[in-house]
Amino acid sequence: MQDHTGTTQDQIQDLSIHDQYELAEQRYLELQELAGEVQSQIHDGDWAAPSVGSEINPRMGSSLGRAPEGATKNNSYYFDVFRTYAPAEDEDLHDIIRQTSDDWADRGWQISIEKIDNRTFLNATTSDHYWFELAENTHNDQLHFRGHSPVYWVTDYMELGRATQQRREAQNEAADEWPVADQSSETRRLFQPGEHRPFPAWEIID
Repeated sequence: MQDHTGTTQDQIQDLSIHDQYELAEQRYLELQELAGEVQSQIHDGDWAAPSVGSEINPRMGSSLGRAPEGATKNNSYYFDVFRTYAPAEDEDLHDIIRQTSDDWADRGWQISIEKIDNRTFLNATTSDHYWFELAENTHNDQLHFRGHSPVYWVTDYMELGRATQQRREAQNEAADEWPVADQSSETRRLFQPGEHRPFPAWEIID
C-alpha cells in the first residue's frame, strides 16, 4: 500500500531510522513552507504561534480520517501547524474567510464551508493531500489557521517520536539555536508567515 507520496511500506522498511528522520525533516519543512505561503495570502504580518514549540513532533497518522488504508498507530505519521491572527477592528472575519475561500478555490483545492455553533470553518484539501482550515473564534474575534501534512509511512512511529523528542530537548538546551518559546499570552513571540521552529539536526545528539 502506498502513502500519499507514492511510497510503499516495503520501501520504508529498507531505510534506517536516520534516513527516516531526515525524510521527516524534509516533510516538516515542506508543510511549513506551504503553510507560510497560504498564511501570507490571508495576512502578511504577525501571527501568534501557540504550538510552535511542539510542531516538530510527528503526530500519529492513523488519527486522521485521511490516512491511507492500513495506517495504524505504529506505522504512520503526519505534521501539523497552528497559528492565530486577530484582525483589525475594521476587518470583518467573514469577509476574510470568503476571500480565502475564493483564493483556495482558484488554486484548484477541494474546499468546504461549515457552520458549527455559530462559527464558520473553511476547509481545503490540496491535490498533494495537504489539509488546511481557517476558522473564526467568536469568543475573541480571532482567526485560527491549521494545517496538516499528508500521512507518511514509518517503520516505527514510537522510535521516530523518541528520536525527535530527544533532539528537541537537546535543541531547547542549545538556546543559541532555538530560544525556548515563551508561553505567556502577554509576551509570547509573534511569527511571520513561514517562520517556524528549526527541525533539530540528527547530529545534535552525539
